[in-house]
Amino acid sequence: MTDDRNEDATGDGLWTMTPSPTIDAMFRSMQTNHLQLSAIADQKASILVGAAIVSMGLIAPLASDPELPLVVMALTVGLSGGAGVLALLPRLRPSSEHVTPNILFFGAHSKLTSAEFQREMAAIVSSDAGIYEYLTEDLHQMGNVLARKYRLINVAYGVLLVGLIVTAITFAAGV
Repeated sequence: MTDDRNEDATGDGLWTMTPSPTIDAMFRSMQTNHLQLSAIADQKASILVGAAIVSMGLIAPLASDPELPLVVMALTVGLSGGAGVLALLPRLRPSSEHVTPNILFFGAHSKLTSAEFQREMAAIVSSDAGIYEYLTEDLHQMGNVLARKYRLINVAYGVLLVGLIVTAITFAAGV
């Protein structure tokens, strides 16, 4: 799994500066922020999925007499809850743009034997530049995961908002 990033770790790549506590604090701060944002996204998606399940439970007994507002609400809740579930589902395979798996991601290193993992980690930590390069890649991939989660949560809440408005309009119109 060793790749071109290890060649850059010798000092020929982007990370040629001297390590500093300031750089380390920046990485730690960014990683903490990413993890907190991920927890918030998961919480929002879980609330949405829970609300969808409860709503479907309340709507199901009324299905024997399906009127338009009920159908609109059921579709809205189903689509919104589905988008929430997609936001919660982990993606364990790297996307096509990341040909080389990120060894810092558990989905990549869990496929290695202990000896392979130790070799990979030894290659990364052989230089400060290598460490910074892999930390940067890890943060970038965490950001991509966050962007996907928040995009799906936006879709879920948007569908819910539009569906609630359409349901209210059809209910008020007596359709």
